Amino acid sequence: MNFIPAHSDLLWSPAVRMSNDDRLMHQQTFKELHDLNIKVGGVGIAFPQVGLHMAAFISRYEGWPVCVNPEFRIVGLDRISRLEGCLSRPGWHTYVNRPAKVYAMWDDVDGFSKTKLLDGIESRVFQHLCDLLKGQPIFPRPSPPKRHASHV
Repeated sequence: MNFIPAHSDLLWSPAVRMSNDDRLMHQQTFKELHDLNIKVGGVGIAFPQVGLHMAAFISRYEGWPVCVNPEFRIVGLDRISRLEGCLSRPGWHTYVNRPAKVYAMWDDVDGFSKTKLLDGIESRVFQHLCDLLKGQPIFPRPSPPKRHASHV
């Protein structure tokens, strides 16, 4: 499994909600993404980053290792600006101003609804991965690679 290019339209369009059948069909995908995440030293990987147009991601956090159809609600007014990077654009970083706390909701790998109040880095990572599912990466959209005209 490989990351798709940062200019791919898939990264820039909202992912489709996963059905129960989709979740069951992608049990192996969750495991493969977990292994890939460890290999690349990431904190999470969203399905669109590897070419799958569905609303799910994996994370390294014990409380929410697999999130299907995740959503969040902002808690409070505090915001924090921190430097973030993204596995879809290695080496590129920018400051992102995010709510400090969120109330996270998702279905787990077995289809059970979960909720958790997140703050600190967990809140930031959850929001970052949800943004990827909305088609809103933290980096500007690069120009597609130029195609060279063939000469006959």
